Amino acid sequence: MQLDLADVDQATVDRWLTEGTTRARAVRSFLAWARSHRLTKELRVPFPARSQPEAILDERDRWQLLERSLHDTAAPLDTRAAAALILLYGLPLIRGRSLTTDHLEQHDDGRSHLVVGDHRLLLPPKLAQMLSDLGQARSGRSRYSPRPDTRPWLFIGLVPGRPLSAEGLGVKLTRFGLHTRPARNAALIALAAQLPSAVLADLVGLHHVTAARWSQLAARDWHDVVAARPANTAGLE
Repeated sequence: MQLDLADVDQATVDRWLTEGTTRARAVRSFLAWARSHRLTKELRVPFPARSQPEAILDERDRWQLLERSLHDTAAPLDTRAAAALILLYGLPLIRGRSLTTDHLEQHDDGRSHLVVGDHRLLLPPKLAQMLSDLGQARSGRSRYSPRPDTRPWLFIGLVPGRPLSAEGLGVKLTRFGLHTRPARNAALIALAAQLPSAVLADLVGLHHVTAARWSQLAARDWHDVVAARPANTAGLE
């Protein structure tokens, strides 16, 4: 079957990858080039899957870090909020730093949601307040924005009108004691045990093949995670 580049869709790429050899994934660079020249739509090719993640934060350590993120007011608010988003939802830095006040939904019944992709995540009250405070702090600094139409970023960078870079946010998290990859891996294991792989893929920006792999890994290891989870999680309130 021969197709013009403009007619290639994600389903075609997925089928070709499934039926081909591992070398088929070398097409990633070509598709990225084609996309940059507007020859095709955005198409994703997952990186080769490893047998298991390189590092996963211990579940008890994950909950301890989450408690600290929500309650350690000596640490910067943006660092604590970013840490909580990673530890709870496995959000990658690039997605977290791109959040704006428009992603927050607050309701009359006191509940708050974070809109990510096509999903509305119910926020623990403490985290909802932290994100709301970030939005208010952003409004207080709006006078530094170069244009009135600048997007209302939650994580404000040093460059006026731009969000904090993923690299800069990563440095702040490391100083806080959170290493993003092990923490995110732990969150993905927890989420994959509770969500369909298609939902997980959209939520955290994973290719569906990668999301399915996380689901398989969670099905194997989730009983250890449940055993390690602290019985008292009231600190999330």
